[in-house]
Amino acid sequence: MAFVGLLRSAACRGIACPAQSLQTVSRSSLITSRFLKSSLQNQSVGGFNRLQPAQINKVQLFSLSPKSYSAGAGHNHSKLWTLERALSAALILVVPAALVAPSKALDTLLAVTLVMHSHWGVEAIVVDYVRPILFGNAIPKVALGGVYVLSIVTLAGLLQLIYTDIGLANTVKKIWSL
Repeated sequence: MAFVGLLRSAACRGIACPAQSLQTVSRSSLITSRFLKSSLQNQSVGGFNRLQPAQINKVQLFSLSPKSYSAGAGHNHSKLWTLERALSAALILVVPAALVAPSKALDTLLAVTLVMHSHWGVEAIVVDYVRPILFGNAIPKVALGGVYVLSIVTLAGLLQLIYTDIGLANTVKKIWSL
């Protein structure tokens, strides 16, 4: 902080650099002297080096925030995480509603939410534990494909139960009555 304060006070007096040039450089890039030394010229005025405006553009700004990591990857995993949590919270309402008032609409909603919830969970397990560094490139792709096939077959089976048989909620009630 003292270094930044020194630069600001020198900038206000016009010794270190013009005030406009100092404003274009981010505060985080001025903290480390390594980046500052690369943009300083060897001329000195009153013991301070002058910053050249053309060389300030050479300082690359960087950020360590998670937002920049997710944006660089092309995926926004925080939105998916929020959606997963919202779906989990919705299951708290959908499961009792489907059991109290069985209907094809509630059974279908229950089947879709349960399959999505379990698909995302199993997919996370496969991605975390079946890594290319351990198994090569082919096995993780096959395992992830297997997760998708399992989810599709499960949803198709539940929809078959809902639309051609007694329904999902009535099946659960029938099993509980045993």
